[in-house]
Amino acid sequence: MRMRSLAAAVLIAALPLGALAAPVQLDPPQMREAARIAVDGGRDAAALAMADALLLRDPEDVFALLIRSRALRGLGRFDAAIAAAQSAWDLADSDAQSFDAARVMAQALSSAGRRSRAQFWLRRAAEAAPNDGFRDVAIRDYRYVRARNPLQTSLTFAITPSSNVNGGSSEEEAVLFGLPFVLGGATRALSGTQVTAGAELRYRLPATRRVQDEFSVAGQTQHAVLSDAARDQAPDASNGDFTYTTLDLAWRRVFADAEARRGYNATTVTLGQGWYGGDPLSHRLRLDAERVQRIGGGAELRLGGHLQYEEFDTANSPPVLKFGLAGGTVRRIEGVGLLRLDLETAVSRSDNVALDYRSVRGSVEYRPDRPILSTELTLSASLKMQDFDASSFATGGRFDSTATLGAEMLFREIESHGFSPVLSVTGAWRSSDIDLYDSETLGLRLGLRSSF
Repeated sequence: MRMRSLAAAVLIAALPLGALAAPVQLDPPQMREAARIAVDGGRDAAALAMADALLLRDPEDVFALLIRSRALRGLGRFDAAIAAAQSAWDLADSDAQSFDAARVMAQALSSAGRRSRAQFWLRRAAEAAPNDGFRDVAIRDYRYVRARNPLQTSLTFAITPSSNVNGGSSEEEAVLFGLPFVLGGATRALSGTQVTAGAELRYRLPATRRVQDEFSVAGQTQHAVLSDAARDQAPDASNGDFTYTTLDLAWRRVFADAEARRGYNATTVTLGQGWYGGDPLSHRLRLDAERVQRIGGGAELRLGGHLQYEEFDTANSPPVLKFGLAGGTVRRIEGVGLLRLDLETAVSRSDNVALDYRSVRGSVEYRPDRPILSTELTLSASLKMQDFDASSFATGGRFDSTATLGAEMLFREIESHGFSPVLSVTGAWRSSDIDLYDSETLGLRLGLRSSF
């Protein structure tokens, strides 16, 4: 009876004077509907009072908790709104209730300026969605919040069984300075599994009409787990000997054209540090410039260049200056798929002539329009040629050619919280006129990718 009296007082306060002729009493279903109408209409104080009345009757009323959260959010009481949404999530006993609770939680977090957490809860909403229509709503909300979140987080994790985790030679013997040598231990390719983990944080500054600045920090580590056969081949080698870690700090500025749909220019400055086997390897400063031109028909043309200065942390290793140019195009062909072509060339210069080279690399990537065997398939191939001015193991120079083939399968039908598994198969074959540098690498990579 107390609930009915409170509800009546709240509802009467929200009604125009002409509606006071008769007393008003509401049962719980009617009060829920009245509370919903009130919060939808922006009468947050009235909705909050009715939600609290419902919760006096049943503290585990999920619907009332959701109304309470929405009303508190409308009143600017964000922490209390988040707490009510959390309670609703904890008490939800159906997919529909979990979906509503996760979405209301995301709304409260976003209004409080905690958009990264809001994105996490919208992934939960998509996972709990009772049907595809509700899932599409969660994805729409996720993209809306992401577009307004200046902070973006990317996580990488992959497991890659490989025939060559150390980049060793595929040959058992090599001719060096005209003499035959037997290769063994870690000089030759070691099989095993590479475990890769990484994270990147990007922060966008407020943009002007045509300029957008972004700062980022990215770290990645690649750890090798040697196979039993590799341990037998190189008993003195340990897993940590082949761990490679990088840390990069970058600033990127994008200049949009006066007509933004036509394209943009971008420059990126990167400061990086690398470690190998746990020891400092090198530090580098890199400048990239890029022009992206949209040429109609869903196609893009990309032109760019880079300049990199790298100093090594090992003794008697002079710095290296690298510069290069690149160009490519991406085009979607109706009824065929997405086709990407790239061509790049680079030059390396150092006081150590064995590090001086010229290289050219061409690559092609194709993604069919339609799924194949329920997977989104991407096929790739590349050829790289490097011409070294000198070699530490032979008179004269050295010439390497490296061919790679790859197939990537994205399983969109397998998904959890908006992430789907990606399986990649790659092969790389390097042929050199110095046998020591001949190598073959076959790898199988399993990772995760966001579906939205």
